[in-house]
Amino acid sequence: MTTRRIPLHAIAFLVSLMFPAGLTSGCTPAEHRAKAIDSPSHILVAAGDEEALVDAVARAEPGDLILLDDGIWVDKRPVLSGSGTRGRPVVIRARTPGRVIFQGNSSVTLDGDHMVLEGLHFRDGWLDSGHVV
Repeated sequence: MTTRRIPLHAIAFLVSLMFPAGLTSGCTPAEHRAKAIDSPSHILVAAGDEEALVDAVARAEPGDLILLDDGIWVDKRPVLSGSGTRGRPVVIRARTPGRVIFQGNSSVTLDGDHMVLEGLHFRDGWLDSGHVV
């Protein structure tokens, strides 16, 4: 059996193919693509942290991506005020579609222009008044 030496730069190239930049920065490949293509920045909000979500949306600029970490939001009713543009909306997205769950007396209110809400799941809930979204 012959041993072949592989140059270090070839190994580095192969590793870069196996682990795109998004994975090394804590993002999934889909999040990395969204960040690179759709938004100049993204923010990860911990599950159930309504105050951080409201603050992140208020500070968001057109094209920003706000990711909600997987988890359950119980009896939360955030009012999200922000604005994007037609070509660069503010996107509020579940980190993993269907794994961000609002339940109980929960709703989300979007108060602004060109805002997108994606991948949230509402279950086991009710409202005293108003709409879920």
